[in-house]
Amino acid sequence: MGRQGILFFSYFSSEMVEQTTEQTVAAATIIIREPVEPILEEYRPSGISSLKLTNCR
Repeated sequence: MGRQGILFFSYFSSEMVEQTTEQTVAAATIIIREPVEPILEEYRPSGISSLKLTNCR
């Protein structure tokens, strides 16, 4: 594999890792939010009732 092939493979690998990481974060956010948000709603003090979990990006 020449230098161009190595650079392409490196770029391709980096792109795949980045996309996989974004998808993993999105899935983890859903998995965590679904059970946690109802608990927060139940035990949240009335003074901060308008707070919701949001994407921290």
